[in-house]
Amino acid sequence: MTFSQVFKTATAAALLIAATVAQAGPAPVASRFDADTENWRIANLLNLTAPSQTASFEAGTQRISTNDVFSWTVFAAPAKFLGNQSAFLGGSLSFDLSDSLKDTTADIFPTLVLQSGANLLAWFGGSPGTTLTSYSAVLTASPAWQKIIGYEITGLPILAAASNADLSNVLGALQGIYINADWKTAGNDHAELDNVNLVGVVPEPSTWLMLLAGLTAVAIARRKR
Repeated sequence: MTFSQVFKTATAAALLIAATVAQAGPAPVASRFDADTENWRIANLLNLTAPSQTASFEAGTQRISTNDVFSWTVFAAPAKFLGNQSAFLGGSLSFDLSDSLKDTTADIFPTLVLQSGANLLAWFGGSPGTTLTSYSAVLTASPAWQKIIGYEITGLPILAAASNADLSNVLGALQGIYINADWKTAGNDHAELDNVNLVGVVPEPSTWLMLLAGLTAVAIARRKR
């Protein structure tokens, strides 16, 4: 067997293993808004039991949008993103977000909130620009993740550090994903959302390169014997 044949055999084996691992992980969940709102709603973060509204569909840009219709307006994810999503722990939730207006202190507001019953976890990724800003919330404990344990009289959340156990518990019975659409406390801002993706852990490219190198070495050693 030539070295080229050995290398091809090792490469095929590495790709087969990679495909097997990928299939074992959770299937990604996504909303592209190519044709409609995909059942995304507009809700009030300060009163999640109140009736929500249908999001607006922007046909020209293939996005969804909302004006400031509640005391704390948020985009609310549909059922396909909810339920037992514990397999996504360590993965990420990414999306593109914009808002027409924002406070100078807007970064004190959470960008994303996950809900399971009375448990609320907030992710602080900063405020969006007037054009789409890309976010990726890694679903692992970090200073960006905080538990909401109450609200101040101003409406700002009272926070405590969130752990991996908190994330695991909430993802295991996920009842709500809320993306902040209200970055201006006094003013009718207009927010737009696109390209929402919930994905599992993706191995680093270096992992597959190391695997490929190891398989190649094994194949060469077997050929020499």
